[in-house]
Amino acid sequence: MLRNARFQLLISLRPQFGLRYAEHICPSAVDPKRRCFVRPFSRLNGAWREVIGIDFGTTNCRVAVMEKDGNPKMIEISDRKICMPSVVSFDQNGKTIVGAHPKDPISDKTVIGIKRLIGRSYDEDGMELQKLKKMIPYEIIPPDSEEEEEEAAWIKLTNGKKYSPTYIASLIIGRLIDETAKCRGNIYASHAVIAVPPFFDEARTFALRGAAERHTPCVDVIDESLAASLYYLTKTNRQKGCFAVIDLGGGSFDISIVNASNGLCGPDIKTIATKHVDSVTGDDLDHAIMELLLRRLEQETGEKIHKLGLSAHSSVVRREAERAKIEFFSSSALHSRINLAVRCVQGISDQLEICLERSEFEDSMKEVILKVKDLCWSCLKEANMKPKQVDEIILVGGMSRVPRVWEIVEEIFGKRPSEEVNPDEAVALGAAIKANLIANKNENLASYSL
Repeated sequence: MLRNARFQLLISLRPQFGLRYAEHICPSAVDPKRRCFVRPFSRLNGAWREVIGIDFGTTNCRVAVMEKDGNPKMIEISDRKICMPSVVSFDQNGKTIVGAHPKDPISDKTVIGIKRLIGRSYDEDGMELQKLKKMIPYEIIPPDSEEEEEEAAWIKLTNGKKYSPTYIASLIIGRLIDETAKCRGNIYASHAVIAVPPFFDEARTFALRGAAERHTPCVDVIDESLAASLYYLTKTNRQKGCFAVIDLGGGSFDISIVNASNGLCGPDIKTIATKHVDSVTGDDLDHAIMELLLRRLEQETGEKIHKLGLSAHSSVVRREAERAKIEFFSSSALHSRINLAVRCVQGISDQLEICLERSEFEDSMKEVILKVKDLCWSCLKEANMKPKQVDEIILVGGMSRVPRVWEIVEEIFGKRPSEEVNPDEAVALGAAIKANLIANKNENLASYSL
């Protein structure tokens, strides 16, 4: 209770007194080793006129800005792409690489999936944290001192270096804001809205918000489901409706029933019910495909994986697993095959070709489909609604592109999901619209609270 009370006090004080005062009254809220929140207004060389929305994803991040005509626009932030991997690597020379997967086959100095860890306690109950420990190439450790207790789960790489999840997140967000400024004529963000999952508690929201405050003066948050709904309403020029927002992302699956009604300055959006599960996610599917590939490699070569210069955390295997997943997502053929080339460092061959059948991929998807069904019915029950009362279904996240997911959603709700929004872009675009509303003090989203 004391911890949450201090978080609430800090959140309420920031707009009036600024971050430095908040640090003064509660030093333990600041990363003591990295001084993560000390420099919130560091970019003095550029102008501060931009408003942006950030979709800080488990696998990828995206940024959207508001154009002068009042429409949100996605920003190319990484190799002329609108998404940047949520990855931070540290090479042998101590250089920090943000937003790019390392080229080394074994990446034991790479941090992935930080969104699933940020703001969490090391002693937190629940199977997600225990499962996460088995999937990541770094160690999750308790804090070294009482000063670090506000974010008790830290990470430790194989080289012994320790980092707080907030520090890692701040590196990623800093790169996002820098790349956005480059695309916008050295104009930095004066207002940023960062989207958070509906199930994030105060501690996790506070930590992610703090990571962003190092790089931009004004930071606010919005639920990812509300951001997607806001963008849908804006694009379709609607003022009201009842929507089911189904978010199938890398770190969690969640569904929210959202109601929009006419407000004084636009739609008034409220969440009626929300359900989530983190026991089966997009990351878990990647991991299942990776394990399948590794087993196939052992069968093909007769050698153990470590003798082939690979491991369960190899970036090469992870990239190929993600590529295979994307290939299957984009195809509905029943018997399509994916050829995967995996380069071995110390193996008997420089290159091996592994073929995956669609049937194998769909076997990995069975639990995902069951969870989608359960989530939909559970959320409708909590909202005390029938499927026919939902006007539109909005799909968000890369996993929502799976054809079988569309079929299941149509079976439950009796209608196909909306094709008005891009599942990968809706959250960032909605967050940018929210940032613009705040910056212009034209705020009427009364219940977007967490």
